[in-house]
Amino acid sequence: MNAETFNDLLNRIQERIKKQDTLLRESISAKDRLIITLRYLAPGETMKSLSYSFRVDERPLPVREISVPFVILADAAFPLAYNILKPFPFRNITWEQRIFNYRLSRTRRVVENAFGILTNRFRIFLITISLNPDKVRLIVLTCVALHNYLLTRKTSNVAEIDIDRRFTFKYGPSQQGGNHATRQAIDTRKEFMAYFNGDGAVPW
Repeated sequence: MNAETFNDLLNRIQERIKKQDTLLRESISAKDRLIITLRYLAPGETMKSLSYSFRVDERPLPVREISVPFVILADAAFPLAYNILKPFPFRNITWEQRIFNYRLSRTRRVVENAFGILTNRFRIFLITISLNPDKVRLIVLTCVALHNYLLTRKTSNVAEIDIDRRFTFKYGPSQQGGNHATRQAIDTRKEFMAYFNGDGAVPW
């Protein structure tokens, strides 16, 4: 971010982020607050660890009645779990299962491309963010807002081909006892499959 862009951004938000001085000490200036924030987000500076726990209520898919959990999209290497959605085995699958696998693959591709673009600009996503979920959500929204702002300024637009290939996403299944899916996990995947082949169907 060049000086002109930084000053423009500061002018837009300084009234919202500045704090009042007290008799005991001067507050951190809006300029320093913005510098610290960008320093934390872009190169991924670390902060002291905070313990956290996170749960999200289950809810039905659109126009459906069966409640399903929020899920993590995974590939075939991961075990099927109540909150992990993975494709059906590719041998002897039905047409409905094939559609489910296709939709799951397309969705994972969109997520990975978006994450790749963000990590190219904000290296904080390449480290463990040891903050509570509310703060992590705020960090994600801040990075998205900054990314969109930089696009309006036409500052080093990032396309998919510009993603820094030095940073690859290495992930794999954690060490777990057994690989047998629970009935709840099987039912959750069936509900998503029914949605993709019914009310949530889209043109190929």
